[in-house]
Amino acid sequence: MISKRVTILATFIALLFAGSAWAQTAVTVRDLNKIPDANLTELNQKGADLTDAEVASLIMPEITGDQVQITVVVLSDPYDSGLSSFDDTRGGPNRINVFVRDIAAATDGVEGMGMQITDADYENTGLLNVLVGDVIRVTGSLGYFGTTSQFVPESIEPLGSYQDNGLPDSILDPVLIDGTDALNTNVGEFTNQPNWDNYSDLINQYVRIENATILRRTLAETGRPNWNLSTDGGTTFTQNDDLSLRYRNDRIGVYENPPWNTRDAGAPFEPPAPGSLVNVEGFVVFRGAFEAFEFVGAPAGTFMQISPFTDDDLEILAEPTITNVTVEGPDFVPGSDPVTVTVNVEAANPTDIANVAVVYTTSTGNVVSVATTPQGDGSYTAEIPSEGDGVFVAYIAVAEDINGAAFESTSGSYRILNDGINSIEDIQQPASPEESGENGSPFEGITTPMSITATVQTVDILGSGVATVQDDPELGPWSGLSVVIPEGTSVAPGDVIEITEATIGEQFGVVTQLNDVTMSVMSTGGTPYAYLTVPTTALQDEAVAQAHQGMLLRFENVTITQADAGFGEWAFSSDGTPDNEVLADDVSPNLSSDFNTTTFTDGDVVDVIQGIWWFSFGDYKLAPGVPGDISTDIEEGELPGTFALDQNYPNPFNPATTIQYTLGAASDVKLTVFDVLGREVATLVEGTQPTGAYNVTFEAANLPSGLYLYRLETATHSFTRSMLLLK
Repeated sequence: MISKRVTILATFIALLFAGSAWAQTAVTVRDLNKIPDANLTELNQKGADLTDAEVASLIMPEITGDQVQITVVVLSDPYDSGLSSFDDTRGGPNRINVFVRDIAAATDGVEGMGMQITDADYENTGLLNVLVGDVIRVTGSLGYFGTTSQFVPESIEPLGSYQDNGLPDSILDPVLIDGTDALNTNVGEFTNQPNWDNYSDLINQYVRIENATILRRTLAETGRPNWNLSTDGGTTFTQNDDLSLRYRNDRIGVYENPPWNTRDAGAPFEPPAPGSLVNVEGFVVFRGAFEAFEFVGAPAGTFMQISPFTDDDLEILAEPTITNVTVEGPDFVPGSDPVTVTVNVEAANPTDIANVAVVYTTSTGNVVSVATTPQGDGSYTAEIPSEGDGVFVAYIAVAEDINGAAFESTSGSYRILNDGINSIEDIQQPASPEESGENGSPFEGITTPMSITATVQTVDILGSGVATVQDDPELGPWSGLSVVIPEGTSVAPGDVIEITEATIGEQFGVVTQLNDVTMSVMSTGGTPYAYLTVPTTALQDEAVAQAHQGMLLRFENVTITQADAGFGEWAFSSDGTPDNEVLADDVSPNLSSDFNTTTFTDGDVVDVIQGIWWFSFGDYKLAPGVPGDISTDIEEGELPGTFALDQNYPNPFNPATTIQYTLGAASDVKLTVFDVLGREVATLVEGTQPTGAYNVTFEAANLPSGLYLYRLETATHSFTRSMLLLK
């Protein structure tokens, strides 16, 4: 404790000599959380019809990106932060997440006063050394990762404890909210979205929900358990978010303990059983895309979640009669014989179990309930009759207690293949590709013989020893796959391999990968299959996106819509619009961590971007293998027939700047300027123009300082760039 305080003091003294570091605009956290009134009206009016891009734009306050100063009290222990991957070279994660509350909450009320500080430079800022109850003055700016608001610090000044500053003990207390309906509203069966009227008050807030019922959970002793809860019978709900090391198990043995507060390997976190009555405290977050159950947001991921941080934040008031129901299906590829599944039911008292059944559905449209036979040891078996070759079967176990309450297991699935697995499609294709985010290979987790002959496409791009292979020279869907090559075996692109046995695994629920592979190299020195050329618009359909996972894809004549989409990623689009963009990233060891920011600028038009199509952290994306997978052979404006939008000059500017663009053919043209919230502030050109190069002056004397976007649109092209007005 003393060493932490000494470190903080030393940091403070060093910062005092930094001169102007503290000459910043002081704001309250409430200013950072405030959705503009017009935007709030639009959020409520559009409701479930909102797009992801609209949500991200509308929730941002005007102060986003400005350098400001806030004075806050620390509410969470930095050593509980567990969201980021651990970096052994620095002895800590790549960033930490610490929740704080504005000290003005003591006099002005807690509404809107919670904030999440996300810090990748915590050793230098001193954030790692703060304690719960410390008061700190933070200089930095509000930023967003998708829809997640976070304050990024540049410097931190320690001001002592909250008692030293005359603040009441209540400054550390959670806010009691009515229930899950305070966070989210119902917009359809099992579908919620944020209660927008409460968003500004509750985002990043430390809250308490009492007498909630656990609806669903997943168990993961070495992974990331999920659970959700409701206070109104499931009409509205909130889902957990595991920002804390105390509520996830995939960090056990990865984060160093001490000092990080990971759980012991023998005591992983286990969510309460469905039906449990709980009180829960935690921090309200809005991260999007993380949906663990059939309870979903509209649009996807759009509901506010709760992230408890300490063990005491979750209190179980009452256990259900039945505590857990699991079902085990075949560990082989079924053929023409019936399939036996085993159900395990855990209950406080076996006599509380009234009935256990297995309900299965088939891809041919059958829905059947099958009675089970008790085995006398808490398990039950059921036989699912055989179906035709190629049919998918999904199944779930349902146990009822003596009070009539039903408890469901998670679902399982398999596919009937009378001849076994002899193509990548047999492994890859799920029963319901339209539910690609929730539906991976029907053979996940089994080790099985197979007979697959495939051509190696890439090696070591998605990880050391990982190859991607394809088995269809016509480049049809479901023909790509990741394979972990056995140690001691060497392969190169163009080699043909035969796989005779493997364990079928899934990453992120949709990325199928073969592990523990038995294989042989049939031929070497061949040529990989060609890249399949597709537009980004086609991949907005998740079923299409999943069907091409593991394949080599090529995109031509695309516009960079986000040169820096975070974490080394960038975004591009075939039609120049963010609505049809896809992500690419620097997962390849051949690309530097700053490849995107040193290669692209928003609005650049790139001739070719190609790579492996895969999925990670909530998004399908492209993984180029080498810098040569990105090609721009024609410079902007170099040849007749080229359409281009150049960077404005000067930039930054005050109050006027020049925008130059080139038309490769006579076109209907519109040149428009927008602010960062997407509001149109000026139309500079609108009409028909002949082929040629044009210069337009933009006068911004009546506009405030800030970042602006300018967009050139024709019938065939769309370009967007950014410019900075500094007064």
